[in-house]
Amino acid sequence: GEYYRSILTLSRKLTKYFPFLLANINISAFTTMFAREVIFRLRSFLLKHMLYFRRTILLTTMSYDQYQMQPQAPQGRGSTLTPFVRETYRLFLFGMMGMAGLGVLSYNLLPQSPIFALVGGLFSLIMWIAVCFGWRKPTRVVLPLFTVATGIMMGWLGHQYGHVFLPGALLTLGAFTGLTLYAHTTRKDFSYLIGFLWTSFWILLIGIILNIFLHIPLLSLGIAALGAIVMGVWVLFDTSRLLRDNGQTMTPAEAATELLLDIVGLFRWILRLLDQFR
Repeated sequence: GEYYRSILTLSRKLTKYFPFLLANINISAFTTMFAREVIFRLRSFLLKHMLYFRRTILLTTMSYDQYQMQPQAPQGRGSTLTPFVRETYRLFLFGMMGMAGLGVLSYNLLPQSPIFALVGGLFSLIMWIAVCFGWRKPTRVVLPLFTVATGIMMGWLGHQYGHVFLPGALLTLGAFTGLTLYAHTTRKDFSYLIGFLWTSFWILLIGIILNIFLHIPLLSLGIAALGAIVMGVWVLFDTSRLLRDNGQTMTPAEAATELLLDIVGLFRWILRLLDQFR
């Protein structure tokens, strides 16, 4: 809704400006009037956006409190498997089977064809960036392309994490199934977790950038563990959202794409976590 879009807009502003980098600038260090004026106005603008960020976190907390005070729907009655939900999971299962089949093909072709590895890798990267940043329509094009791109990526993951690939896949399926059943059984509204998800995203992003230069094993372990937790929370959030939406603003293909993003993201973080214990 409007609140979700406002958080997305705010997060994009934060990524562009990073006000915390300029919070402690000493203006008096600049000797010219022009430089002092520019830095002062820039600091004021950026710090104002930090206040908006604080307000967003407060609103997130308030929404959770309001949710706790609202009367809850009866638990354990009726069925959550509406036609919209059934079609979503049907597309989700087809996507999973397509990824698995293409992953086997990709795994066998990668060592034999450097051109396939290069072109497939670039295609997968571009497709994942596009989908992660909101490309969903036309769904008849996006979902098949995303399935192909992820299948190619699975072959690469099989070579990189071959020693933990099968345990990681089993753990991912178990975690995803358990979280999905929990969301369907309790029917809780997990929309209040959006503040945690966006905050965790920036923590992960900063941690990954730092670790590129620092190469600290303990930091790598912490990043992988937090990433797995965050993707688990995304599973709860998106499952709750599709149950509440029930086809009002999302199509089954769009909802299935969200779930595929969640399970593949969870799988990648679990592989990275298991790889730390070699």
